[in-house]
Amino acid sequence: MVRRTPRPALRAVAVCLGVSLFLAGCGAHNSNTIVPGTAQSVAGGASTAAGAQKRSVPWAADMRHRTDKVLGQFASHALRMPASSNEPVTADMPVSRPHETPCIVTLFSNYSFEDYNNHTFPYTPPASPCAGPWNKVVLDVNLNVSAGIQYDRTGSIWVGGTNVWFGTTAEPSPSQSPTWHVERDVTDLAPIFTSASTGNVFIGNNMCCGLTGIIYGTAQLEFYPATSQYPAADTPDLVYSLANPPPGNNTFVGPYESPALTGTFTFPQNVERAYLDVYLQGQSSFDNYPLQGYDEFWYACLPNDLAQKMVGTYNLAQCEGTGFREGEVAIDGQPAGVAPIYPWIFTGGWDPYLWIPVPGVETLNFNPYRVDLTPFAGLLDNGMQHTVSITVFNDQDYFSSNAELLLYEDHGQSVDTGYLKANGTTPTPSQHVTEGVTFGSSALTGPVKVFGFHTVSLDGILNTSKGTIETQVQQHISFSNAQQLNVAYNGLTWQQNITQKTQVDSQTTTIAHGSRTTAVAQVVYPFTLDYYFFPTSSGYQQNTTVEQQKEIRTATIGKGPLDWSTTSNTVNATDQLLFDSSFNLVGAQNGSSNQHYKYSDNTGRCYNKKIITANYVVVGTFNGC
Repeated sequence: MVRRTPRPALRAVAVCLGVSLFLAGCGAHNSNTIVPGTAQSVAGGASTAAGAQKRSVPWAADMRHRTDKVLGQFASHALRMPASSNEPVTADMPVSRPHETPCIVTLFSNYSFEDYNNHTFPYTPPASPCAGPWNKVVLDVNLNVSAGIQYDRTGSIWVGGTNVWFGTTAEPSPSQSPTWHVERDVTDLAPIFTSASTGNVFIGNNMCCGLTGIIYGTAQLEFYPATSQYPAADTPDLVYSLANPPPGNNTFVGPYESPALTGTFTFPQNVERAYLDVYLQGQSSFDNYPLQGYDEFWYACLPNDLAQKMVGTYNLAQCEGTGFREGEVAIDGQPAGVAPIYPWIFTGGWDPYLWIPVPGVETLNFNPYRVDLTPFAGLLDNGMQHTVSITVFNDQDYFSSNAELLLYEDHGQSVDTGYLKANGTTPTPSQHVTEGVTFGSSALTGPVKVFGFHTVSLDGILNTSKGTIETQVQQHISFSNAQQLNVAYNGLTWQQNITQKTQVDSQTTTIAHGSRTTAVAQVVYPFTLDYYFFPTSSGYQQNTTVEQQKEIRTATIGKGPLDWSTTSNTVNATDQLLFDSSFNLVGAQNGSSNQHYKYSDNTGRCYNKKIITANYVVVGTFNGC
């Protein structure tokens, strides 16, 4: 998921577990064998387009992350899907729609993506009877990639400089062209759809050096007009993008890139509520080889001293920064909230066969994390410029990021006044690291653990047309990452087991007119990964098992009947790759996976779907609450 950045002094090609990689200019290659876990890899490349997604060469330990990289004359080792393999499929809950006919606005149709250029399109709002207001607005995106050799790629769609979709793509095989559909409820972005603008879509792709898969895409918006049966949605009055419009583009946040994602604005003076939707997607550009930041697989990184010893003493490439990352939100430099980072895995991550045909949680369609900034409304209403910024704690390379600020105005008056009564939020989390690794005669073994804790405590006062409103936000964020290592110094045995959990417990209390409303939420990201690469009698074997989950529970108390919802999205995948004695990939076996998506709420709405696969095809689908 990174752009090639050639460095002339470095070698042009690496061979990684028998899967060969062109690293620099088209046509240049050699056939040096990279032993698993050693620091013999090379990096390359220069950016070819402003704002393009980065793509560079994996460092040697990337063999544990990406065994699908094949180019040019080595295409015989490409990802090979079984002839009966299904298209990418998910159990994700579709966006609910009212029972009425929408107006369709096509954003772009059958665009092809084979470079790092932004592709623009004109956006025109729908005419009557869908001129607005709307009950719902839904984005539909259809994508496919032609059969051939191609990486997974990062993509994003923007309307008027505001992001409406952010995700990654599936990978093809020489004989199969995957096609898939994603959809998003973009009703909260309604203000950007009311006027004509220029949109753009970016899916950075490369057709150089043996890569042949061209990505194609079509996108449209469905506008459902508000009626007496389907009333207008309660949407923000204003949307501000923290990206880089015009045109829209992601910002690369990291020590070798931009230090923060920022936006400086002068707001209307009657902002009553404020929220920030944050995307932070880990990527890599290999600026600090051999101690890579490698934030695409940040959860597998190790403390600096251990990573440096593995590289400097034993020639084992490894990434630094511990296995802990977290987004930090600030307003005018003062801490304002936390954006936990989900461990998304792309379709080429660790073992591409793991994700056939079911991709990881949200791989094709990321969901943002919403930060409540309402306690700062009094500050935002003072008529001065204010800067909202997002940084990443412990980042080592970079995160591809964007964010949208959603503002609700007080429609009863043009100027509200107020202040931040208290801010007990710490700028960064506390972090505790324990290392129990023993360096033996032939291998290093033992546990490494990192724990993080962060408290958000905000209290804001706002004088509105409806009276004084006090908003209190209390959050406790906890993080744990426990790894067990068994790594031979020659790199030919590499076992790494990861158990990770992020949990955010939130309570937002609103006090107005003598009444109190409390909204509670719990967000939990359990994650485990077991990786084992080892010698066999005929060569080598790689066993990988991943368990991803995303759980969200919400409830609101004190304003009418209890309002609650619960969401659970789980993906489990396991697979074995086989290599000959020269590290050539010769087969995949025992692949199985499943996804289970569940949703329910107090209105009686219920969704429950499970997909089960075996040997890379769907063998069962179950529905019902």
